[in-house]
Amino acid sequence: MYEDIKSNIAFKSILGKMSPRDDGNLDKLRNLYPSIPLDFLSFLSEIGAGEIGRASFVLYGGFMQPSDVYGETPAGLEHVLLFGDDMQGFCSGFDTRDWTVYEIDPASMESTLVASNFEIFIRAKLNDL
Repeated sequence: MYEDIKSNIAFKSILGKMSPRDDGNLDKLRNLYPSIPLDFLSFLSEIGAGEIGRASFVLYGGFMQPSDVYGETPAGLEHVLLFGDDMQGFCSGFDTRDWTVYEIDPASMESTLVASNFEIFIRAKLNDL
């Protein structure tokens, strides 16, 4: 699914700190979240998790609850699982009801829909760097 990214010279430098996740880690995620998007799992398997670029974005190897980051679960984020952040407070996550991608503003705790799926999100993120 992400062969074009892996073979792109420009992306190789910004993805150099990423490490692919093994099937055991991915199986745990599948067991915990049976409807987890395949485009997300494919990225973790093919490209990996870790820092993208120079402190531009970090993709977790799994999920964090909003309360893990913000100390509590802000209203409206009860169905959100965080999968990454921009290392400046803005987190990205899935709404588990439909697996759309949201960004959370750390100042207002408001969430904004940014992509209909992970593949669209990550390709846009990589192109922005």
